[in-house]
Amino acid sequence: MHKSPILRVKSPFVTVEIHGPLQARWAARPTVDDVQPFLNVDATTGAETLDVQVFPVTAESKQSARFFEDTTYRLYVKSHVTGKVPVLLHRDPLLFRAVDSYPGDFMCAGPINFGRQVGRCTFDVHVGHDNLRLTFEVFPAKIDYATDYRALLADITTTSRALALEYLRATYQTSDATEVQDETALDWLTLLRNEVASLERSMRYVNEHPHRILRRKVDYVRTERIRRADSTVRNAILRARGHGAWLQIPGMSSVRSHVPSFQASETLDTAEHRWLRLQLSLIRDQLSDIATSVTTELESRTSAGNGAPERLVAEEREISSFTQIITELLGLPLFNGVTEPPPPGFSSLTLLTGNGYGEAYRVISVLKLGLSLNGTGFDSSVMDVHGLYETWCYIEVLRIVLQQTAGSADLSSLLSVEENGIRVRLTKGRRTAVSFQGQDIDLDVSYNESYRGLTGEQKPDIVLRFRHPGWPDLIVLLDAKYRVDFSSSYHKQFGCAGPPVDGINALHRYRDATVVGKGNDQVRPVVKGAALFPLSSAASSAYPQSKLHKALDTLGIGALPFLPGNTAHLENWIQHLLSLAPEDLAEPGLPFAGLVKKNKSHGESE
Repeated sequence: MHKSPILRVKSPFVTVEIHGPLQARWAARPTVDDVQPFLNVDATTGAETLDVQVFPVTAESKQSARFFEDTTYRLYVKSHVTGKVPVLLHRDPLLFRAVDSYPGDFMCAGPINFGRQVGRCTFDVHVGHDNLRLTFEVFPAKIDYATDYRALLADITTTSRALALEYLRATYQTSDATEVQDETALDWLTLLRNEVASLERSMRYVNEHPHRILRRKVDYVRTERIRRADSTVRNAILRARGHGAWLQIPGMSSVRSHVPSFQASETLDTAEHRWLRLQLSLIRDQLSDIATSVTTELESRTSAGNGAPERLVAEEREISSFTQIITELLGLPLFNGVTEPPPPGFSSLTLLTGNGYGEAYRVISVLKLGLSLNGTGFDSSVMDVHGLYETWCYIEVLRIVLQQTAGSADLSSLLSVEENGIRVRLTKGRRTAVSFQGQDIDLDVSYNESYRGLTGEQKPDIVLRFRHPGWPDLIVLLDAKYRVDFSSSYHKQFGCAGPPVDGINALHRYRDATVVGKGNDQVRPVVKGAALFPLSSAASSAYPQSKLHKALDTLGIGALPFLPGNTAHLENWIQHLLSLAPEDLAEPGLPFAGLVKKNKSHGESE
């Protein structure tokens, strides 16, 4: 494919050029024309010394060329300093593995390919003591960058936070979440709203029924008002301390009219109230940080010419209201005069079990950890978009199953409570499983499951293990397939765009080759499977009439479009699977002709 210049940067010490295809194979993919590509170039010699050129797609077009995933580009780096060969640095050393150095020409040149990493890419060019840093955006070729890619990132964060809050609610046994009519009820804002409401109720109860302590402090008291002389009074009289006029008391030496004495008074400045005030302040700061990130995302969307997503607008509004509630709680009379922090490691029976205090303690523990969600095991600035899609698929499947089983879930294998927050433990190659308990069925949803078989190891992405009383485990497989075939031949064959044919056929192999048990007890537990592929709701309008959809019913193997905003197909399918009796779920699809004859002959013989 012909490669034309895309980006050229000239500095006093080096020139960098990147060439690549302009009219590329992604023309049929979702458009990115509305997204302004990010570009930042800086050098030790100063930005004013740089000449940056970004070339248009065509001579007639005003649209700048872009960098895409899974595309090979040609990099040229020429040093202007005699005897100095440029040195290239990037966080992923494999990016420059095919770039060769030419010391005689003081340059480097070679192909680079970002693979499936999308987002912002930064690399440095060192020439002697000078440095040039380039940061530009790599776009996905198979999903829409402005909506789908960013929605994947946002959904992973929000759904993970919702799962974390659900897990912490069960762990700390806080009050049950208020039932909502929205069918997408497992939403972190819904859970957060319930927890903040519980916190407000408990804190206002504490404000009306506070725990007080007596605090003794030295104060000057009129001598005639002293009824009992404590050690402080006696020492003051013996040492002639105090202030005011001298008084003559029979049988004693002269005494000041005001002497120091310990006075006991009630105070709200307790260690419990200090702890509550500190934790509320920390929660307010965490909410402010989340609000800032949401506002920044909204501004970036609107500045790029895109409309503000309703979900982000709702999040900003809700988080602002939560922050306002916490601010009002910090202004309660309970905290008047409370300014000092609590003792390190403070705890007390009053805080843990007192009326109002115990509930506030549990809710604060949930909020503090839940809002400190500590990543999802990846850096979202530049990430393998296939890995991102696979991660989102698993997290979203957990949300769907938890919502539809309406039971309890053991999230301990997915989430770990660390000192600075909750961490989502989801890593490629590491098995993770979450167990759900419904009214009539138990279900395990695992990631990175592996089955050893006679013909090799089988590694499906997501495994749904249905456990019915009196029945062996029945397994349904989900495989995340990031690649989508948009070709006319594929559309003609299946009726819509979809995953590669070999990706769907892999599910047939999983079903046939996956074996569990030992010896004569070996069985094949997989009954159904679906390939999940990233296609928006608009682009998948023809899916219900496609062969990919019909195959799920007739063969038990098919494909489902699955993206943020287009989850209904999988939700409906999982709901259908949950409604099936085990004898119906066990039917993998159309029966084998030989088995039909065998069963028929067996019936006739009886």
